Amino acid sequence: MSWRDIKAAARSTLHEVMALPAVYRQPDGSWGFGFDFGYTFGTGPNVNCTARLVLKNNFIGDLDREGYGKVNVTVTRIYFDRSQFTVLPEKGGTVEFENEGTYYLDVPLQDDGVVQLGFEASQVIE
Repeated sequence: MSWRDIKAAARSTLHEVMALPAVYRQPDGSWGFGFDFGYTFGTGPNVNCTARLVLKNNFIGDLDREGYGKVNVTVTRIYFDRSQFTVLPEKGGTVEFENEGTYYLDVPLQDDGVVQLGFEASQVIE
């Protein structure tokens, strides 16, 4: 078994254990405001899937007395299992989790080409 096969098996197991039920919507090609900036929001057909929501806190800026930065920036990432899609998720789509809210897919992460597909995301304020 090659290193790539071991990583693929580990990522599949991680996704099976940590993924949440979600609904993905493809982007429709417009903002809905008459503008076209090359960024679209997901209003297309629903695709039931599972996705991993990863929230990472980055502390930046001057350090406080405990040694942490004074500004907390939360980086949100969402990972999909490629095998659940006939048409892969893309920038501008939306993902809705039952209890975690709705997120816009923004910056695609490096694609491993095997198991998972990831994006940096922004939460939709409702």
